[in-house]
Amino acid sequence: MPERLSNKIYFYSFLLSLLVILVHAENLAPDNLGLQELAAGVPLLSAVSVENFFSNTLGQAAVPGFFLLSGCLFFRSFGSLGELPRKWGKRAYRLLLPYCAWNSLCYLFFVLLGRTAFSGALWLDAVIHYRWNPVFWYLYQLLLLQLSAPLLYLLLRRRTAAFFAFLCLLGLIYSRCSLPYLNADALLYYYAGALLGRYGGRFYEERDGRLAGGLLLLLPLLLYLRGVPVMSGNAGFSVLLTVLYRLLLPLLLLLLLPMEKLPRVPGWMKNSFFLYALHYPVVRAVSWGIRAFGLTPASPLQSGILLLVYFLLPPLCVFLSAVLTDFLRKRLPLLFSLLSGGR
Repeated sequence: MPERLSNKIYFYSFLLSLLVILVHAENLAPDNLGLQELAAGVPLLSAVSVENFFSNTLGQAAVPGFFLLSGCLFFRSFGSLGELPRKWGKRAYRLLLPYCAWNSLCYLFFVLLGRTAFSGALWLDAVIHYRWNPVFWYLYQLLLLQLSAPLLYLLLRRRTAAFFAFLCLLGLIYSRCSLPYLNADALLYYYAGALLGRYGGRFYEERDGRLAGGLLLLLPLLLYLRGVPVMSGNAGFSVLLTVLYRLLLPLLLLLLLPMEKLPRVPGWMKNSFFLYALHYPVVRAVSWGIRAFGLTPASPLQSGILLLVYFLLPPLCVFLSAVLTDFLRKRLPLLFSLLSGGR
């Protein structure tokens, strides 16, 4: 991979990681759905509206962006099915091993807290089903998508069939049909990335502005349509518009990042996987602290304090990730390699 493209991908992944932290850092409502409902009835520049903008309007497109990027990188140089053993072997080291390691650590942590019992069966369940590490639902889905590579490759071999399959996936989203084990929207994001990697290199490698310009016009339209009663009242259209918005926003970011003008990414920005895995326990610990201090959005002052904490969480997570990365690399390199997938 060209160095400039690699630098762009590091930058893109880091930005998505910051958005993921903001998704889970919400503190002005019990969850993001509650935050969205609260924001519907308050002024545009209120603390709730600001937090909702970053957690929902922007943040909910972060994980779709990771699916998009993963599909793009997997199929960017995929020449034949004979390459699958090599690609799967690499992904097993970079995804499966850290998936098992982090899920095991989270399970053992909650065993020590007395939240669950210790047994081989419960440990296995925690590892496979990310029982005590909910943010790893993304990695679980990504592993399943990697296993679907032979089928996706057959769909991608011919341009016409590849784009027809994408339309079929849109129809699947509209019909709200469920797939066994795999989320239909995750499949759509990943497959869109695979299409981009196989047929759209000039758009994200050479920064062809035509597609980006079209997306700049389309995204506000999607946001508007999501609020139109005739659209939002139709469950299929509502889901489809939401999924398209969450696909096109990170795609636009990928296309707009100027590969030739980006500064060289420093080391602490390169391990977005470790940052992703670490951020959730940090965010939960801060959330417990907020509750212990009795902070609630009961007054403008307390809402302001909570909003400040919200925006301080991404730099805090980045700092802790950089410190731990440096420590583990020097003191416990094998453990760090396992937790980071060799990154």
